[in-house]
Amino acid sequence: MRICAILIALILPLHAESWRMQGGVIINKVGNSYIFVFPSTEGRITGIAEPAGKIKVGKTITVVYSLKIIGGGRARFIGFNATQAHTDPKPTLSIEEGYKTFGFAVKDANNPNLDIHIDPEFAKKVGASLRGEKVAKQGNLYVTIGKGKDTLKVVRVDLN
Repeated sequence: MRICAILIALILPLHAESWRMQGGVIINKVGNSYIFVFPSTEGRITGIAEPAGKIKVGKTITVVYSLKIIGGGRARFIGFNATQAHTDPKPTLSIEEGYKTFGFAVKDANNPNLDIHIDPEFAKKVGASLRGEKVAKQGNLYVTIGKGKDTLKVVRVDLN
């Protein structure tokens, strides 16, 4: 529930100064947080049916995604909360060819043991298949970024 409230707060202020589009992805910045929204292929803002690419944060954090947006379904997102880092992480998005349908991969060169939390309702929905097509079709990712010794680091990853 906490994540949903934060995401609603990030999505609501979609005015011209806080968001932009890149490759069919809506990028919204609020304070030190960013949300990358992959709209439905049949929404008011048309998205890509199978978006894939990378989002890099600093020199050490990379999120790779390969999703399936179901026509008429809801938008999907990847959120970055950097309020604990007390800096603007300035993530960069690169659109790439699709990978195997897998959902998300989070890599932090400074933190090989990531703290990953899976929303219980989402876990029930996808069952035992947390790596398969169900995550690629239904999952959303929320990454909390903090300040490391000399760089940014992933503090927590939520999948819901």
